[in-house]
Amino acid sequence: MRRVCQMRPDVPTVLASTAETPELACPDGVVAHSLPRPPRDRRGRPYEKWVARLRKSLATIAREQNAATLICDGAAPWPDLLPGIDRAGVSHAARVLSARECLSDVPPDHTEWDVFNQIIVLDDGAAQTPLDERLPRELIESKVERVEPIIYADPDELEERAAVRRRWNVRPDQRLAYVQPPDRGAASWLQRVFHALEAHDDVRAIVSDNASGRQHTWPPRVLASLSTADARRCWRGLDLAIVTPLYTITHELLHFGIPTVLVADAVDANARARAVSFQRALAAVTVTEAAFLADAIALALSDDVRATLVRRSRERLPTNGAAAAARLIVAASAPTVPSTTP
Repeated sequence: MRRVCQMRPDVPTVLASTAETPELACPDGVVAHSLPRPPRDRRGRPYEKWVARLRKSLATIAREQNAATLICDGAAPWPDLLPGIDRAGVSHAARVLSARECLSDVPPDHTEWDVFNQIIVLDDGAAQTPLDERLPRELIESKVERVEPIIYADPDELEERAAVRRRWNVRPDQRLAYVQPPDRGAASWLQRVFHALEAHDDVRAIVSDNASGRQHTWPPRVLASLSTADARRCWRGLDLAIVTPLYTITHELLHFGIPTVLVADAVDANARARAVSFQRALAAVTVTEAAFLADAIALALSDDVRATLVRRSRERLPTNGAAAAARLIVAASAPTVPSTTP
């Protein structure tokens, strides 16, 4: 996490992630390593080979970077990875994960979490998950800290609205949408979204590049395909976002007050529940059936609903938990960090 390095630049820190976080952290000087996602089935030979390969990679990273602190995000089964690696000077291992990930990843006897010195749990803006009903009190008191959702983009990193729209020649009478499809089934998902947008001639779109290579012929309304980091700089120029309700993107869009249509994946129970919860809070428009997508987009673009979405989403997620998480990691790791003074 870049803020850890900003607060403590003299102590080597490594971020290991299977998600998008390395791309967002690297520009700020964090040593970040993007790791391959684990197989969906955590059994059998393919998973064992993946664990062995990543254990070796993590050990090499720790030794080469001489890292004192290792931060692991919640996207990989880290308890399977860390016990077998040579920490090579790593004195503090912190895991950062969302409340829903935390509850779905609770080991039966909780001993697998012994490999971490600290566990940072990010609240889910859609629902306050009662961790104390699932986790032992001693674990919560000794290791678990809770903070607000982490927002990767800072306000001073965002381009001004006029600059964003000038870049792609978006006229004052046109509206700009950001579209981010799921990792699976992106082509059919995008087809449904663009079909629903046909009723809105004034809407232009930028698309997340996680869809690159899956659909080579974009409709004329698509102005660009951007990386996640580049897209984040454009938030102020948006009038609408159409995304799947993944944790990071959902919370970031709502934090900045962007009218959002959450297209829930019926297969992903956590994402579906998050989308429905935000819908009940009037902070986003939710679609759980493809037939209602056009209506949802029309609703989010209407002036009265748009104003409500902007206001309620900012009320729901007013705080960025990144600085709080960084302070907790710095404070917890400071006593065990080797002194850099001769």
